[in-house]
Amino acid sequence: MFPDIPVPPLACRTAPDIPCSPCTPADSFQYLPAQPLMEYNINHPCSLHTPVQFPHSFFSMTDGSPGIPPDAKRKRVSLSIKDKVTLLQDLENGASVKSLCDKYGIGTSTIYDLKKQKDKLLTFYSNSDAPDLMADRKTLHQAKNVSVDKVLMEWIRQRRKENFPLSRSLIMAQAKKFHVLLNISTPCEYSSGWYGKFKKRNGLGILSINGEKTSEEYNVADTFVKKLNKLVSDEHLSAEQVYNAAKTSLFWRHLPQKLVATAQGSAPSGLDEPKERLTVLACSNAAGTHKTRLLIVGRSRNPRAFKGVRVFPVTYTANKQAGISREIFQDWFENHFVPEARAHCMSVGLSCDAKIMLILDHCPTNPKPEFLVKDNVFAVCLPPDCTSFIQPLDQGILRLFKSHYKSEFLQRMLTACSKGKKAAQFQANVNIKDAIWTAALAWDKVDKQALIHGWRNLCPSTFVWDNPGEECDFLGFTELRESQLVSELMNYARSLSCPEAQLMDEEVMEESFNIDTDSPVALQLVDGEMNESSDEESDGDEPAAATKEKMSIDRMISLAEELIGGMEQRSFISEQQIMSVYRIKEQLLQEKLYETAWTQMFPNSTSCPDPQPSGDENC
Repeated sequence: MFPDIPVPPLACRTAPDIPCSPCTPADSFQYLPAQPLMEYNINHPCSLHTPVQFPHSFFSMTDGSPGIPPDAKRKRVSLSIKDKVTLLQDLENGASVKSLCDKYGIGTSTIYDLKKQKDKLLTFYSNSDAPDLMADRKTLHQAKNVSVDKVLMEWIRQRRKENFPLSRSLIMAQAKKFHVLLNISTPCEYSSGWYGKFKKRNGLGILSINGEKTSEEYNVADTFVKKLNKLVSDEHLSAEQVYNAAKTSLFWRHLPQKLVATAQGSAPSGLDEPKERLTVLACSNAAGTHKTRLLIVGRSRNPRAFKGVRVFPVTYTANKQAGISREIFQDWFENHFVPEARAHCMSVGLSCDAKIMLILDHCPTNPKPEFLVKDNVFAVCLPPDCTSFIQPLDQGILRLFKSHYKSEFLQRMLTACSKGKKAAQFQANVNIKDAIWTAALAWDKVDKQALIHGWRNLCPSTFVWDNPGEECDFLGFTELRESQLVSELMNYARSLSCPEAQLMDEEVMEESFNIDTDSPVALQLVDGEMNESSDEESDGDEPAAATKEKMSIDRMISLAEELIGGMEQRSFISEQQIMSVYRIKEQLLQEKLYETAWTQMFPNSTSCPDPQPSGDENC
């Protein structure tokens, strides 16, 4: 039954200004039993009367909504996702429909609609990385490219589980990759505007994008830091004796697609991984005074570019996936790290049997610590899920190393393009020998202060450095130095007139500097498979005919003299740098005398053996 409601007086069509007496009470309102809405009042004795107009607000009262004045309409209420979920939870806990209608200012039909959407709402809310953001979102509208959103969110969740820090530019670049891989024909810019909507659609907050850590992970890390500091104190280890080694991926000749597009406007679809990827293992001590030679793992054991090369600035090896296996790591530890670290400790006055500690991340492809023991050198592993915020080299050091590499690489590309080459031609001519020398140069540019900065979270109280305040001075040093490199590169590009230089913008820089940020370095393969390497001489090197012949000593001496003459005319070159070239020239002259003497002694010999440098003496 409907409640009795007041009905306005009816006017006669023949005399609209005069109320009809049969239906007009003294108070100008007739109270009739409520009845369903109809166009005419069939009970009225006059068939010429106008239709009865029932205000909508009267009938809205029957919908369970709060009392609303007869002369006003109920205001439309739009609930947020968070409110909808809370309402459904209250309903599940026994709250009445009427009380919820009163609380939220909605009708019963709205609640019934929400009950139909219950599963979708709860699933969406629970999958959100930042539920608090659901207080601002009101719909479940999906993106135009639903498939990209779906795989991208799964990719983000996987990266977060692996503790890879994420950034806006990295997520935008990954979305572009998925757009291509999924063969989506609908165009999409994946701009900053898209990124903002993507975050809002999926409930992503700033902390979740940057790798939010739980309080439990921080507690585990804090406990480990205390134990490590106690171990360092008990063993009387100095900053010279404590090392950290960490791996990273390096796409050694990647150029942004914008720069290598063909004349028809198309660009390569992506990187050929692992062919275009190297795995780099870097290692340094807490004092910032010693960086070991880089260990670089490629795909080909005998690249064509290595023919005739006798000197390398890094330790190079290879396997099928260009990854570091247990066997490779064990060999590096025993035959490279231990001798280099021991030689450094002795050079700073420590005894020949002083203890040395190597700190490693918790990686399944690393040997267990009990196997990494030799000559009083031992290893300690960080706890799982704590690498990204306490491992020293992950505090911006490896990022800085790769920034130096990419800055140098792009600068060489611009120089080549200014001389008439295309970016794609330059990229094709770069070989792995160029890459390892550029990597060694980039590692050399990472200075002592930067290395010390990386230890601020792991050993804040144990070590005392020369300048205790330098940690504060280097807050945000990675971002600052990277921005300086980008600024220098942009200034150089503006000074050139080639098309590639005109294309250098923020988008190109972001893609170049972030392309390998999330690339995996721990490959889940057994040692036998990982240690298989390709003996083919490809790796994208130049044809065999382009391999340079061995340069004569006389030619090298002539070039050294010419270089010295040019260096002496430049004020930015120091005396020490010029002197180093003089020493090289002197060494070449000594080699020339050695070759001459050998030829006189053995006139029928076709080659002269290279003299071997004397090794370091051990105690």
